[in-house]
Amino acid sequence: MLKPHVLQFHFGLKKPVKILHLTDPHLSFALESEPEEWQKNAALRRNVFFNEAEFPERDPVGYLEEAMEYSKNFDCTVITGDLIDLSFQGSIRQAERILAGKDFMFTPGNHELCRARTPLTFENRDEVFLDGLRHVFPRNMHFESRIVGGVNVVAVDNSMIIWTQEQFDALMTEIAKGLPILLFCHCPLTDVMLTLEGEERRNRYFNMGATREMIDLTCRAMNIIADEPLIKASFAGHYHYTGTEHIKEKTSYILGGLFKGIVGEIIID
Repeated sequence: MLKPHVLQFHFGLKKPVKILHLTDPHLSFALESEPEEWQKNAALRRNVFFNEAEFPERDPVGYLEEAMEYSKNFDCTVITGDLIDLSFQGSIRQAERILAGKDFMFTPGNHELCRARTPLTFENRDEVFLDGLRHVFPRNMHFESRIVGGVNVVAVDNSMIIWTQEQFDALMTEIAKGLPILLFCHCPLTDVMLTLEGEERRNRYFNMGATREMIDLTCRAMNIIADEPLIKASFAGHYHYTGTEHIKEKTSYILGGLFKGIVGEIIID
């Protein structure tokens, strides 16, 4: 059985809007045709999440199947990453099977960018990692928006804790529409990488190929999110627990992993 975590917001809508938030299923499978090392790693990772979830009644595949069936009761479904634990073909094919024909928004997590022994940089993330997911998630994985009953639902890829100029410009376009915004991303806006200061922050980013301009732009984006009254709240996963944190006065709602059976129900009226 799924374990719903319910949040309610009052925006003065004519008709209530229901949004289903899913995050961190962590599908982990490798095909027999993939290297034996990868198969062992995938099995090890499945066991890690089985133990972390304290021996749940279903595995991540079962919970994702149930959640996507449950999504029929909602106006919009948003998946905020780590749907795939490691980007092996077995994981990708499971996701493709379950999500085929379903309507949802998606933004990747850091685990969509994971593959054994492949170094990750900002330059290669699309070519090496995300391109293999295009047939599963055919829309823009870096930024997507959808107006649902007077609410602007925005999903932004911050899987590498960075904002691009294209994402920044797209957010400003959404703000200009003048509707209340609910912002979805994988990493909470209070993540340590967003709060590092000075050289420590720059060194961590530079190791992944970020430029100084990208770092400064990310800081600008965080300030706008914190201060913009139209951005009502942000929603994320990544931490595998359910709770809240704050960036200035803005609340960041963090949802526990679907591998534990947890789903988020967001009701706006």
